[in-house]
Order: sequence, then C-alpha cells, then structure tokens
Amino acid sequence: MTGISDDNDNPLSMLIAKEETDKIEEAMGALPEMQRKVMLLRKDEYSYQEIAEELDTSISAVKIHLHRARVKMRKSIENKG
Repeated sequence: MTGISDDNDNPLSMLIAKEETDKIEEAMGALPEMQRKVMLLRKDEYSYQEIAEELDTSISAVKIHLHRARVKMRKSIENKG
C-alpha cells in the first residue's frame, strides 16, 4: 500500500525511541556496579543461578540487587519524564 508509513520510519517515533533509549542508558549508568552487572546479565537472559555463579554471590543477593536496580531505574526514568 502506498501512503502508509511504518512507525519505524516516522521521524517522531524514531526521536521518541532514541530519547527513551537515552533515558534507560543514563539510568543504567547511574546504578551501583553490582546492580548494573546483575541487570545486564539478566537482560542477556541469564538465570538467577547463572548470575549468582558469574558474580560469586547468592541467588538471594541477585534478586535483591535486581529489585533495587529496577526500582532505581524506574524512579530515574520517571523523574526524567
């Protein structure tokens, strides 16, 4: 069909996506090192067990770091809103 553009080709959509990506990257960069590592490994689809082994910590600690990282990131992104 002609005249119908994909949202990915829309400059406004591209700008909004870029701004959202920048907010996420900034929030990730502001996390303490352990929280950032846990978030990155989880994003790469590591299990809690694999993350714990990789970082030489317990599964409970991984869950705590992940929760705290998510809370901090959510607050950071909302404040940039």
